Amino acid sequence: MIDKGVVVKCFSYVYSPYGENYNRFGATALIYDAGELKAWSVDERGVAKWDTHGVNIDGTTRTTDTTMAWREDGSNVTVAMNACATNGGRLPSIEQLRTLYWAYYQGAGATATPFTPNGFVASSYWSSTPVPSSPATLAYIQAMFNGHLSTSSQGNGLYVRCVR
Repeated sequence: MIDKGVVVKCFSYVYSPYGENYNRFGATALIYDAGELKAWSVDERGVAKWDTHGVNIDGTTRTTDTTMAWREDGSNVTVAMNACATNGGRLPSIEQLRTLYWAYYQGAGATATPFTPNGFVASSYWSSTPVPSSPATLAYIQAMFNGHLSTSSQGNGLYVRCVR
């Protein structure tokens, strides 16, 4: 498949810093193109295509990615998820973000980090995945400059990219 310009990255992992086993699986397939994002990811919710554009907090399309909170502090308003839903998509799961990063890394022939997929900001992106066994204040994030999985307070302003 790599000879045809298609890269597929699959992985599963156990992540348990909060006392629970967190077993997940995800996969991303992309047609590597340095100029345009052509990628599809799958997780337990099914297959989704990656947007090639960013989204504003009001759900309107923008040419670049922007930052927003995952959840407004002290409320149940899920800002990033609402922005994607209003735009006709959804916030990607952590599995979709992680496999997109590593499939793009491999497709680009990258050999070292830091590395940022074309069209993304060299920063961290929100996933739709809240951290289990934690106060309802953390969500998983993906660093799109070095591939690291981490968590962040849901009130922080991080980058958003939607899938549909």
